[in-house]
Amino acid sequence: MHALFIVIAVIALVVLLLLLLLRSAGRMKRASNSLDRNWSDIERLFKQRQDELPRLIQTCRSFLPAETGAFKEVSATRAASQRAVTTGEKAKANSQLHDAIHALVREAKKHPELERNATFSQLEARFEELEERISERIDSYNDDAGSFNARITRFPTSISGRIAKLRPRPLFQTEARDVRPETRAGA
Repeated sequence: MHALFIVIAVIALVVLLLLLLLRSAGRMKRASNSLDRNWSDIERLFKQRQDELPRLIQTCRSFLPAETGAFKEVSATRAASQRAVTTGEKAKANSQLHDAIHALVREAKKHPELERNATFSQLEARFEELEERISERIDSYNDDAGSFNARITRFPTSISGRIAKLRPRPLFQTEARDVRPETRAGA
């Protein structure tokens, strides 16, 4: 009878451990799905920025026909960001696109007639809003991905992570910078 009690206790313990591992694997899978949603939000914001670029370029060209260097840089970095596949490539390309857009805006602000243009002002505000939202989403994604990566490498959740076939998520690394375009003193 004593041996039967020990066998039942061992089986109950194994079942309990399996249930805990499966529960943990489910939590980890939900966290992975949440990261996928966060990444989709970032890509949606990148797409919105991409969709607004032709309007910005067209508005600036109507006032700055000779400023082709900034236009070429925006066009080249836009094409590179559209071709990017991996998280690292997307981070680099979108960082360069961010810089190119802000260079174009800085150049445009040197021309008072363009800065007073209502369409340009609306587009500038829209890009500021998009850049702020992108920055916030990237920060949130990186925080969540860092926590997720730590959880799937730490015992005992590492076992659950292996059961759910989860892999560490790459962080979206960009240079630290202000997301707002530079403004003139007194503006």
